[in-house]
Amino acid sequence: MAVSPVTAGRETHLAGLSPQAVGYAKRPYRWSGVGRKPVRQARPKMHYEEFLAWADEDTLAEWVDGEVVMTSPASNRHQDISGFLESLLRSFVEVHRLGAVRSGPFQMKLTQGREPDLLFVAGEHLERLKDNRLDGPADL
Repeated sequence: MAVSPVTAGRETHLAGLSPQAVGYAKRPYRWSGVGRKPVRQARPKMHYEEFLAWADEDTLAEWVDGEVVMTSPASNRHQDISGFLESLLRSFVEVHRLGAVRSGPFQMKLTQGREPDLLFVAGEHLERLKDNRLDGPADL
């Protein structure tokens, strides 16, 4: 099924569709029948706002230059280290009232909608924190 998430003059609703239904497979390649060489599949482009509406908290994906990039789940070791660093940073920031700490899943909107494991926003930049993203770069 070919679904284009970006349509001229119309709003497209992608909520509830799987990544595969919108044209995003975990592997952006398919095998051609001739010579068994990988062929890059064309992915439909989408605006950042469409990506935010489409991807829920359980969707392991990032928005990069209008394309959805599917990501892998984190390992146990990664989660242990990330959790430790979050606890340490959050405690320091709260005690000294420096700003806010966020951990994934939480988008950081630059030219790419990347999702860092951990980010800090200084008190003077808290207005950039939105419900589901940080508009602009993190301070750390």
